Amino acid sequence: GSDELAESGFDNCCLSNVLFELSDREEFAYPFNVNETTRKERKLFTYLWFDKTKTKILLLVTDITDVYQQEIKRSEELAKALDAAVLANKSKTDFLSRMSHEIRTPMNAILGMSRLGEEATQDDSVVEYFKDINASGNYLLGLINDILDMSRIEQGKMDIVNKYEEAEEIIRSVEVVIRPLAEAKNINFSINRVGQMPQWVHLDKLRAQQVYINILNNAVKFTESGGSVVWDINCEMIDENKAKFIMNISDTGCGMSESFLERIFEPFAQEQNSLVNARQGTGLGLAIAKSIVEKMGGTISVVSKIGIGTTFTIELIRDCKQVNSVVSASQETEDLKTILAGKKVLLCEDHPLNTLVATKLLEKVGITVITAE
Repeated sequence: GSDELAESGFDNCCLSNVLFELSDREEFAYPFNVNETTRKERKLFTYLWFDKTKTKILLLVTDITDVYQQEIKRSEELAKALDAAVLANKSKTDFLSRMSHEIRTPMNAILGMSRLGEEATQDDSVVEYFKDINASGNYLLGLINDILDMSRIEQGKMDIVNKYEEAEEIIRSVEVVIRPLAEAKNINFSINRVGQMPQWVHLDKLRAQQVYINILNNAVKFTESGGSVVWDINCEMIDENKAKFIMNISDTGCGMSESFLERIFEPFAQEQNSLVNARQGTGLGLAIAKSIVEKMGGTISVVSKIGIGTTFTIELIRDCKQVNSVVSASQETEDLKTILAGKKVLLCEDHPLNTLVATKLLEKVGITVITAE
């Protein structure tokens, strides 16, 4: 039986309906609300054939009021528990997001001061200290940014800002990050381009870099010395102003189990592996990458085998241009330096260290800085 049947009232117990329901089964039952007393009661009407001749029908009426009321009470309690859990989860997310913002402010100041200190010293040993500070600080800042990105995604506030970018510049910007990591582990890293690559692609460069670097970094991390990581970029021009990109990132690393692949894109998902040191990250990188790719209108998938390796596949369709009608990022930077040199800037900042760092960096490109709290 079902609540839908209960709402239909006594229409269900007419002989024609009962015979229809029993035509292909031995038993027909439905719950029914009645008001025999001052309180609403719940009955279960059960019809079944009295004997094998199927000429008589037996009706059983069972009082299920207590069971029904217990179910309602349990449903109400579960609904309250769910509301409380959702509220608690939102509170934790909001707290984590606020704390991440609070941590990021001094972290930027630390990294800025470290960068200035590295440039100011001539002592090689001190330079190495600053490099270690920068490495650890950037790692921590990466974790903080992952948490903030995940918070934005959960709140539906992650924005994708598309503009025309040089396709080769995007590839190069990712390569300069990944190649040193691969060489440090003696891993062969190669990039293969297939098809006609457009000169300009309409997309969010920073978010695209975030996706590619995350997956390639994982590929290097989970591949032993002597292995290989390959980034295949296949481009197929759909028409003059649109291209389909199929990117495969493959490694010869340790691979992943089938059970883990089912939840690999879930937030905080991590699989224990002896190849990874204590710095395993937050487990948010792939969840964020999937959200970015889907926000761009693309798809991401993965296949993997233990002991053989892993391949991620990203498919995107983007608008593109082949002409030199777009100003490159490097040209924009040079133009900005020319425009800003000798200009006065009013810097308003409530954090003293950030004020100092920003002032020093602005002065390096010839800007005169006036500060205010």
